[in-house]
Amino acid sequence: MRTRIVALILSLACTPRFAVQAQEPLTPLWSHVDPYGAGSLLASYDVLSTRVAYDQGTDRIYRAIIEFSPGGPYRIQVFDTEGNDITPSPPVLLYGIDPGDYQVTHIIQLSVTNDTLSAIVRGEVYFNETDDLNWLKVMRTDGNPIYLFGCGSTPLNAFHRDMQGTLILAGDELRRYGPTGWPDGDISAPQTGGIAVLGDDVVLGVPPFLTHIDRSTMTTATSILVPSSASATTGVCLANLGSTFNYAATTSNGTMDLGLADINTGLIWARTILVPSGLVPTAYHVDENGDFWIAFVNHVTGVTDQGLLYRFHYSSGSYGVNSFSRRIDGIASSGTTLFLTGRVTGSTSDTYLAAFDIDLITDVPSTDVNALRIYPNPASTELRMDGLSPGTSRLTVTDVTGRFVKEMQGPFNGSMSIPVSDLPNGTYVLRSSGAGPTTMRSFSVLH
Repeated sequence: MRTRIVALILSLACTPRFAVQAQEPLTPLWSHVDPYGAGSLLASYDVLSTRVAYDQGTDRIYRAIIEFSPGGPYRIQVFDTEGNDITPSPPVLLYGIDPGDYQVTHIIQLSVTNDTLSAIVRGEVYFNETDDLNWLKVMRTDGNPIYLFGCGSTPLNAFHRDMQGTLILAGDELRRYGPTGWPDGDISAPQTGGIAVLGDDVVLGVPPFLTHIDRSTMTTATSILVPSSASATTGVCLANLGSTFNYAATTSNGTMDLGLADINTGLIWARTILVPSGLVPTAYHVDENGDFWIAFVNHVTGVTDQGLLYRFHYSSGSYGVNSFSRRIDGIASSGTTLFLTGRVTGSTSDTYLAAFDIDLITDVPSTDVNALRIYPNPASTELRMDGLSPGTSRLTVTDVTGRFVKEMQGPFNGSMSIPVSDLPNGTYVLRSSGAGPTTMRSFSVLH
C-alpha cells in the first residue's frame, strides 16, 4: 500500500450546471466516405460500429469497421494525415475466434502503437445470438497475431498497454499482464468505460467515489471523492498530461459530472452539464494539449444520428459545443488535427472518416472561478492564494472528515495568505464563497 493519501473532498457548489449551448457546425478539412462500410459489395451488410486511432510512431490513422456479415471480421482501413487511403491489400482482418462460428458485434476500444494494433472486440456465437464472447486482440498490422486475451461472458470494458505490460478491466476486476502476455496480478475494481493510468497510479470508477489502485502492488489506495449530482450510471476515466486525469459519468437525472484532477495535488476543475433527453455519449478523448473531448449522438426524432462534440479546455473546464451532420463513433487526434469516424446520417451502411483543424473548433471561454491558484502545496507555514474571484467574502478550511478548522471573513483583494503552521500534517480543503461562484481546492500540510 502506498503511503501517499490522495483525497479530493469537493462540493457540488463548485460545479455549475449548464444547458446545452448553441452549437457551431463543424467543417472538415477533408472527409473520406465509404459506401457499404469498408468496400463491402453487399449493401445489406449494415455497419454496426466504427473506431479510430492515430499511430504517433508511423503518423498513420487506423479505422476499424464492424459489419453485420457472416464470419464476423472487422476490417482495418489505413490513412495518412492528408486523408489518402493507404490500406494494404489484402486488408487487415481481425477475428475473435473461429471465424465460421463467431460474429463480432462491437469494438469497444482501439489503439495502435508502431504498427501494432490492440482492440477489444465483443460479439456473439453465430446463429445462436448469444452475446457472451469478449476478447482483447493484439497483433501487428501485417496480420500476424501477438496474443489474444479471452474472457468468455465477462465483459471487457477497457485496457491499457505500455512497456510494463497490459491492464484489462474485465467486469469488476482489474487484471495485470506482463509484456509477454502472461497474467501476474488482479484486484477487484468497479466497472467503467475507461481507465486512467499515470505511471503506477490507476484511477477508475464513477463519481462520487473513484478507485485509486497502485499498479505495482495491485492494492487499493484511498478512494478519490469527486462531485456527484445524482447516481452515476456509466462513466470513464482517462489519463491526461503528466499526473492529471479526466473523469466523466452520466447520471440518473440526465446530467453529466466531469472534471480534471491531479493525482498528487487534487482538483483542477469540476463541472456538471445537463444532457438533454435523447443524447447518448459515444466517444471520449484527450488530445495532445490536454483538452477533453466528448461526442454524443442524438436519437431525438428529426435529428437521428446527428453528432454533438463537446470540447473542455484543460486549464479551466470552459467549453464549446459543435454539431456535426453525422454520427460520431470515435475520436483521435494528432497535434492540431482532430479525427472523427462514424456512420453517415440516414444510412446504416455508409461510413466516414473526417479531419478537423482543432484551432477552428469552438472553445467558449468560461467566467467561473477555475483560475484560483493555491501554493505551495504541500505547505508548512502559510498557504498563498491568487485569483480569488470578485465578491469572495468567506474562506473556510476543513479536514478530510469535513470538520471546520479555519475561517476568514473578507472582503479580499484577489490574493492573500493564511497561516497553516498550527495545523497537523494531513490533507485539507480550502473553500472560497461569497457573491460570486464557490470553488474548492485540496491542499496538504507537511511540517
